[in-house]
Amino acid sequence: TSPILTEKDGVYRFYSRVGKPLYGEYDRAIPFAFSRAVVGNGDTLSVISPKGERLHSGSYKDIRIISDTLMAIQDSVGLWSLSNMQGEILTKKKYEQMGDFSEGLAPVVLKGKYGYINTAGEEKIAVNMSYSSTPLKDMAFKDGRARTSYRGKYGMIDGTGRRLVP
Repeated sequence: TSPILTEKDGVYRFYSRVGKPLYGEYDRAIPFAFSRAVVGNGDTLSVISPKGERLHSGSYKDIRIISDTLMAIQDSVGLWSLSNMQGEILTKKKYEQMGDFSEGLAPVVLKGKYGYINTAGEEKIAVNMSYSSTPLKDMAFKDGRARTSYRGKYGMIDGTGRRLVP
């Protein structure tokens, strides 16, 4: 079972299920997901294990735990990349936005266009579709399809980027 995260007066702490304080105090913390939590003090964010072991840390704006092996990292200028838990960057590009993975693909936005990357960090569907501020969660794949807009037309694509409608 994961430790319990509490916050009081802007200070975050994790506790055991019996109320014993664990680790230390943090300015920022995100609860455990996939047996990992994100904690931070000052400009440094770290990924920790349930035992409090620091698995990775750096000067980041944000870290999202995606799976037990992957995380999305937002660098100090606000761009996102996909990384493994050791901090090795998997994406060749950095993106302005990165959504959550669904059916093995995540939407990414760069220079007003969007596409999809896989869990290896490869662009599986080219970043060439017009992005119009649709929430990235609404662009997730479901049942092998995702909503899309291309050259002013709305429709659906499959996991290869093939347009299904229109």
